[in-house]
Amino acid sequence: MKEEDIGRGVMRFNVCSTIYQDEDSNCLVVKEENKIIGFVQWTEKRISEIIDIMVLPERQNKGYGKEILNQILTGLRSKRFRKVRLGVFKSNLTAGHLYEKIGFKPIQMIIAMFWVRNE
Repeated sequence: MKEEDIGRGVMRFNVCSTIYQDEDSNCLVVKEENKIIGFVQWTEKRISEIIDIMVLPERQNKGYGKEILNQILTGLRSKRFRKVRLGVFKSNLTAGHLYEKIGFKPIQMIIAMFWVRNE
């Protein structure tokens, strides 16, 4: 598996080669010292969308999410994407703060319904 080093200074991690890709969706796994610490999935349609980003709880609030997002945004800019959107639950204040810190602006707030079926 081909890997590319990304990160700055002491924060070094690897982004594995794409593990999922179709016409307009990508998913990368993020590893540190051969341990998976997170992943990011995004689309490359007319407007790019970050569908999901996850960093292990013990790696959160240490700059990993910010660095991962900045790397994805840099790649999207190089492909001439000028608008990127993402969604986050209003209760996820940590993620919302991160997104605002790197330049995302809230545009719409909606109420969501979630369903569960117990067997």
